[in-house]
Amino acid sequence: MNSSTSSRSLAPVVTSPSSRGKAALSEPPLPAIGFPQKERRVSKKTPHRKRRIHIPERHSVWVRILMTLLCVIAVWSFAWPVYRAFLHVEIDNNEGWNAYFADAAMGKMPLYPAPEKLITNNYPPLSFYIVGEFGRLIHDTVLAGRLISLFAVVAIAIAIAMLVCTLGGNRGGAAVAGAFFVAVMSRYYTSYVGMNDPQLLAQAVMACAFVGFAVHWFAQRTQQEETQNVHGFGPLLPILLMVVAGFIKHNIIAMPLTAFLWLLIRRPRQALKCYSIAIGAVIAG
Repeated sequence: MNSSTSSRSLAPVVTSPSSRGKAALSEPPLPAIGFPQKERRVSKKTPHRKRRIHIPERHSVWVRILMTLLCVIAVWSFAWPVYRAFLHVEIDNNEGWNAYFADAAMGKMPLYPAPEKLITNNYPPLSFYIVGEFGRLIHDTVLAGRLISLFAVVAIAIAIAMLVCTLGGNRGGAAVAGAFFVAVMSRYYTSYVGMNDPQLLAQAVMACAFVGFAVHWFAQRTQQEETQNVHGFGPLLPILLMVVAGFIKHNIIAMPLTAFLWLLIRRPRQALKCYSIAIGAVIAG
């Protein structure tokens, strides 16, 4: 009995293929030999979002302190041009020249003198009308130009911050960009900040136009809007606003040239339409 039972137990058991599959499914898996491995977590796919710069928690306090210091430096540096604007002291020779033609734009004399005159005007006319009208309200043309210059610096800083957010940056990066611009301009370019000159006013209008152009192309839009804009006029309003900036000061070339090249590469038909209208506006002006 013992030999027969032992031989039976040692004999191989033959099973059918179907029974093997059922047995394999029913039997628990054998434990792995070696070190235990961590379970892999399968992350669910999330919808596409804009990538933003992540600041680690251990550095966030120091980064906020540095951002606060930069804002304090910007405000402290900007305080001097604001204080200086109300002083009866000439900042630059251009202030009297610009005030002269701002009064001329109000009808006191010809805005563009005759060639035989000893004074000439080679600036576009729009800035003189803006400063002249504002100077008529506050009864001081030089102070009007200075205040407009100060407001232009703030407007450019806001436009820079908006452009950073439009291109995918976070609010912290936008605040740093705007504060850095104000601090650098107020510290190293005091001959322009708070001075009666149309340069910063034109830069502010051009920067706002460029932000509008960037929002038109880089903001998230639906596919239907994208297909509709292919045959339209595209960013016509920002382009016309760039033309307005050119009538304030005529030496700002980088931003309109960038917008034109981008539009020409991405939408050639819209580029021809927009800039044909812009050229017509320049000729009509």
